[in-house]
Amino acid sequence: MGTNKITAAVIALVAICIASFVAVRQLAKGEQINNPTIIANQGEVQQSQPVEPATESTTESTSESTAVPSTESTLAPSSENIFSTYDISSDISEMPTSIVSTAAPTTALSTTLPPPVTVTTTKTTTGDKYIDEAAKENKGFLGYLYNETGNYYYTNSDPWQRVFGFNAAYDFGAQFVFMFFDTARIKYTYDNKDWMVELWKGQYGAVFIGAEIGVYYKPTDRTVEHYDCVSDDDALYMEMALYRNKNEELLSREYTRYWWCTGFVPGKLKKYSDRSELTVKARITMENKNMLKAFVKGLETCQEFKFVAGKNYRVDGLDVFINW
Repeated sequence: MGTNKITAAVIALVAICIASFVAVRQLAKGEQINNPTIIANQGEVQQSQPVEPATESTTESTSESTAVPSTESTLAPSSENIFSTYDISSDISEMPTSIVSTAAPTTALSTTLPPPVTVTTTKTTTGDKYIDEAAKENKGFLGYLYNETGNYYYTNSDPWQRVFGFNAAYDFGAQFVFMFFDTARIKYTYDNKDWMVELWKGQYGAVFIGAEIGVYYKPTDRTVEHYDCVSDDDALYMEMALYRNKNEELLSREYTRYWWCTGFVPGKLKKYSDRSELTVKARITMENKNMLKAFVKGLETCQEFKFVAGKNYRVDGLDVFINW
């Protein structure tokens, strides 16, 4: 990568850090205004309401599927929400022996990235009115959109961050603007490009927790590890759900085409340094058999998290289901 691109990447990182810092200060201000400790010290006693976790179906299918499909095919978006039958086990190291089977494709994947789809969830508040109010006061910050029914934030299909691409320096700098998350970078080579699918989960600013899945690539001869955001034509079909303590659904994003699938809800981790209370369930559909093989190889060599077939990931047709 040339000097100009390296300089652009550095400038992008500085811009993102500054923007994030402004957002965090805004969020922190909202939190401080509504901080229960401060109010209690002023003589006002507050009591938060308990939250009942969302129920989750325990239905599982019983048919087995092969680890890698034997024939190449394309898959049309499914109208079925697989999260109702793809359960999180009590032990994150285990996965169901079978999940929803993928029906034979009837139409090819579209080449146009659709607008983001929002879905409702059974959880509408955190149970802590101070955090909820602080989050709502910061509605729409930095171009993020807000789903009032599901009470979560998300990015649209073409946000301002897209022009900056991605490199590991962004994740490193996040801690300095009050963002603490786990990451898993799945790298693979396909169609003469170096691809990376990255997952995030953790604390975003003072009053949000959330998750992301991003799809990136770069030319194979680019020696610097800076990735471009994929084009609309190369975006992947996927869906994602974020859970707390394995059975409390915080949010879900519907199965459609994304280059960056995101979701953030008002809330706090017990410890910012420990993100183990959060679990991401995801379904990512590969373009064809060759991409699937390359992606699975990238899963098994992921350095940030150990993915093991049958334990925390499973392949069904061109779908890869992940428990993370």
